[in-house]
Amino acid sequence: MWKKKSYFVISLSLLIAGVVWSQMGAFLVHIFFGVNIKANFFKFCFSLFKEGSVYYFVVITLLIIVISYSILITLFKIAEQYLLSRRFKQKLFNYKNVEKTRSINETFKRANKDILVVNADQPLAFTLGFRRPFIVFSTGLIQLLDFDELEAVVEHEAFHQKKYDPLVIFILQFLPRFLSLFMFYLYYWE
Repeated sequence: MWKKKSYFVISLSLLIAGVVWSQMGAFLVHIFFGVNIKANFFKFCFSLFKEGSVYYFVVITLLIIVISYSILITLFKIAEQYLLSRRFKQKLFNYKNVEKTRSINETFKRANKDILVVNADQPLAFTLGFRRPFIVFSTGLIQLLDFDELEAVVEHEAFHQKKYDPLVIFILQFLPRFLSLFMFYLYYWE
């Protein structure tokens, strides 16, 4: 039951974001390239004002600013997340414990060798990566747990890996920020 609800929430979030993005893109294409797109929410908003009036130009200018800002911020945040993830991954590999990484991957028969063990005293276990998620364990965690406990942690993190949870979490954290700009627009233009 919870699985269906989760898929529904993620699908609905992506659908709403896709509609908003396509509407914003269609509006900008209309403004900058003169392409007449009939079904556009933003065109409808400024059609409520008399063409050539001060309000009309204020609305169009504000729409262009808000939409351009939203798109630029979205692209900036995606690029920023990509760069931060890449830098973090590089730092993790600087702390790689080669022998324990090989041993853990062999012990748990990980065909893709997708478990990375890093030298750290703190007990750490997490899944990282969007396209090809991998599992990270610390040497402190491995020393702390017995085999059965470690196996449970491997299975837990493998579930996150299989479901691409790092990507899903990023999308679900990012969508409200992006959509809040759109909701701000709707609230103040009603």
